[in-house]
Amino acid sequence: MRPSLSRSRRAKPRFPGGWCLGAALLYVLLYARGVAGQTPDSTGAVTSVEECCKELLLPLGGRIVALGRAVVADTAPDAALYNPAGLVGLHHAELMVHYRKLIADVQMLGLSFVTAPRKFGTFALSYTLVDEGSIPITGTDPNAPELGLTFSQIHELGATFATAVGAGVSAGITYRVFVANTPCTGCVTGGASGATQLIDLGVQYHPRRLPGLSFGAALVNAGLPLQIVNYEQSDRPPVRERVGATFEFLRLVQHDSTLTGTVSAQVDAGGDDGVVPAVGAQVTVGDVVSIRGGWRSAGNSPIGSIDSGATLGVGLKLQRFTVSVARALVPAAGDSDSPFQITFGMSF
Repeated sequence: MRPSLSRSRRAKPRFPGGWCLGAALLYVLLYARGVAGQTPDSTGAVTSVEECCKELLLPLGGRIVALGRAVVADTAPDAALYNPAGLVGLHHAELMVHYRKLIADVQMLGLSFVTAPRKFGTFALSYTLVDEGSIPITGTDPNAPELGLTFSQIHELGATFATAVGAGVSAGITYRVFVANTPCTGCVTGGASGATQLIDLGVQYHPRRLPGLSFGAALVNAGLPLQIVNYEQSDRPPVRERVGATFEFLRLVQHDSTLTGTVSAQVDAGGDDGVVPAVGAQVTVGDVVSIRGGWRSAGNSPIGSIDSGATLGVGLKLQRFTVSVARALVPAAGDSDSPFQITFGMSF
């Protein structure tokens, strides 16, 4: 469950290398963004290539989906999935399990662990599995028995570090390894696989003179092209930029700490999706029950239709345990239903 920003004690700039980290993040951001969409052709010239690894854009997390994915400025345990800087300001270690079912037999499972904040920052580890099911292999004769099965699985392993830089600014970086694996039974080649390395960069700003307001920005999926056969046919990862803000609107009309409410707005840009706006809102009663809603544009690519339009969700907290469920009101393209997404959490 998302903690109240007004009650979240922002960490003071205890990390003496905070500004050095910020400068390093800026350099990596500019460098990675410039090379992410290029690869050399057979003559050595640099050319643009198609986007790969669209599984990186699949939304995961009950709270994130319920808020229309307008969470780049939020402080929450699931921030490692969206903006690593959002881990700064948490007070406890957190273990989270995410699950959702997508079109046909596609399923997603996510695991993440966020450490308790240290003097110099917060660490997190995450793993995501995308199981795209199996496809039978047949010969030229449709009546002949199946020759085998080909499977498709995506594995993502990430490590995150976030710290307070100073003056209300926090920064974070996530390093991820993305592996596409397509094993095959009955195939001569035995299947194929490929891997690439990615970096997510994020910053947040919490103005001290405007409590309850926060700004966030992130660049995600910047890294090396995915190579399966050879470098000439490698494709670039789906780099995206995110910028947004979150505000506790109920603090303007009442000061009852048992009731909090936030509104958020965000814009994503880059790649095939174009410019994608999103908004979200949440009301929490007694730090126990949270009612959430959001809206997100579908963008220009087919994968953007997943969890686009209006979304709803609810979050419950019981002592150390949390559960969040979410559902898009409009099914994705090619799907007849919009299944629930669920997240379980436990703090330490």
